[in-house]
Amino acid sequence: MKARVHAEDLRFETEWRLFCKGSALVKLESLNWEEHKTRQHDPKNVLRLKKVFEKEGCRSLKVGNHIPAIVDQHHLDTAIENAKQNKTWKTGILPSSYATIDSENRYPELDFPGGIICLHGLHRIQAGKALRPAEKWWIVDLYLSGISYEMRAILDEEYSNEDRPCDGQIYRKIREYQYLPQKADALILPATCKRLRGLFRHRLVAAGFDALTKIPALFDAGMKVTTLHTVMATRCYETHLRLLEFGRAVINNMSNDQRVRDTATPTLFHPDIHKRNIFVSDDDPTVITGIVDWQSASIEPAFWYAEEVPDFATTLPHPSLENQLEPNSERCAKAFEVCTQFHVPKLGRPRVMDDALFRPFRYCYRTWKDGAMAFRHELIKTSERWQELGLMGSCPYPAPTPEELAIHQKEYKYFEAAHDLRNNLAGLLNTASDGWVPPEDWKATKLANRELFEVMLQTVLSIKNPDDDEPTKDEGDTLLS
Repeated sequence: MKARVHAEDLRFETEWRLFCKGSALVKLESLNWEEHKTRQHDPKNVLRLKKVFEKEGCRSLKVGNHIPAIVDQHHLDTAIENAKQNKTWKTGILPSSYATIDSENRYPELDFPGGIICLHGLHRIQAGKALRPAEKWWIVDLYLSGISYEMRAILDEEYSNEDRPCDGQIYRKIREYQYLPQKADALILPATCKRLRGLFRHRLVAAGFDALTKIPALFDAGMKVTTLHTVMATRCYETHLRLLEFGRAVINNMSNDQRVRDTATPTLFHPDIHKRNIFVSDDDPTVITGIVDWQSASIEPAFWYAEEVPDFATTLPHPSLENQLEPNSERCAKAFEVCTQFHVPKLGRPRVMDDALFRPFRYCYRTWKDGAMAFRHELIKTSERWQELGLMGSCPYPAPTPEELAIHQKEYKYFEAAHDLRNNLAGLLNTASDGWVPPEDWKATKLANRELFEVMLQTVLSIKNPDDDEPTKDEGDTLLS
């Protein structure tokens, strides 16, 4: 690993020497960002940076506060020549971006009438303007156009004050690049540092996390450190580690199946395309004028989205006829299926395949949220159907003993009961499955939620002799759900 890191550092150093032309003062009005960067405006991050600057000082001299930008050679040469003619800079060589310079007067003022594209720094500039309204210039590190994608990524990490990294990104940087947690105290919350240090002291757990760093998305999208102290105290991590080791072996085996590979085409999809996120024309409701709430959109294997069904295509029970479906919802569901098959075949194909081929992939990353039983259930079911599914060899997950299976089935009933309760509450309260409620409905929904909970609680407590397989038997079980 050290050899790999050294080789990457050497390659970065070589490219940096070729493409980094030094630093200069550039007018704020000349700093531009790509459109997707400007759309990512985050007032909370601006406020965070203001607090960092108030603590450390809003110093553009500090290398970490420089802004990296891309400029072509011709425009750079023109800007330097103009500075020399205006006698604002005497030499043709710019100061190094890593040089220790104690005064902004020792940087050249370069003018770029057409502007330059910054790799990031939008929030930094907004925070700086708020603290220093008279500010007209900022120190920019200039890189020639043509730098590699890898170098852009490294620069994003070098200039680390722009965005607070998530817990998983912090962990990966510390472990892969041998960073020390204290090196990023301005970025990492004290509680996060404390919990990460606690994790590193548990060598078995840390080794398990390290083994999964080959799958960065697991860390960047799912890792949370807020409950690590509880995990360490209960030692439930041993169960999770063992389960994830088996899960990795199962998924690696299944990934070689041609059916899985054929339906794993990278697909950009909006998984939250429900009615509340679709806007239509007032004059013609068949015309869609906008779709919002894109923050959950991501590129995943096509089969990842195969089971996604928007709320407008979900069947509903008939309001008055038992065992019957509401006609309009049934038509919408059928129309959605037909349209998916013909207009989106990439998603249509996995929808008609055996779902058991994909379920372990969908649950493998959720053990931190759902607990171990959901993923264990999928591995057990996959193991039972391994030969039937036509998978090669024997299943890496060993079949549980009758005693282990009985314990699992009981735990899984609790999990299903909690899951069904959450979905039923969401339906009764007309809220999103994640609990989202429009601000204007919050108080009424909160009150209704409490009333429903009390009704369910009293119903449970009124059962004098609950069945042995009844998941919810007393007030404690209801609260747990």
